[in-house]
Amino acid sequence: MLPMILPLIHNGERVSRPLIFSLDQDSKLQRSELTQMLTRWLDSEDVQVDELAIWQWGGEAVQAREGSGPETDELVRDIVDLLAALPYEMVVLEDVPVFLDALANPLDETDLSVNLLWNHMDVVDVDTRRLQFAQHPFYGQFAGAD
Repeated sequence: MLPMILPLIHNGERVSRPLIFSLDQDSKLQRSELTQMLTRWLDSEDVQVDELAIWQWGGEAVQAREGSGPETDELVRDIVDLLAALPYEMVVLEDVPVFLDALANPLDETDLSVNLLWNHMDVVDVDTRRLQFAQHPFYGQFAGAD
């Protein structure tokens, strides 16, 4: 595993709690690693993994993928793409259980998992979420973004 160090930057300032995540040698993110990250985000006790950390982690994973060729697992690719666009797509904690359910399905049911993911995201009212999260410390700065 290659370590991935995330320098956390919030409002232009470096946050003093860098996180270290790892990707496989070929930079292909595995379902188990993605599940672990999402579970850590869902765990409100894990203060190191918040919206900012997940967003930056998603962006780093997309950059790593660009250097290693296309993702072989369509579901992992789609979830990571959503995480990389987290504040713009208004992906929030209440979406995580759907992501985890989709990731728990067998690889041979990837098509069904991808459908589950996008059916969920299609019913999310992003405009309503922007209003709901307008005062949120993280999402609020993106609430007016289109």
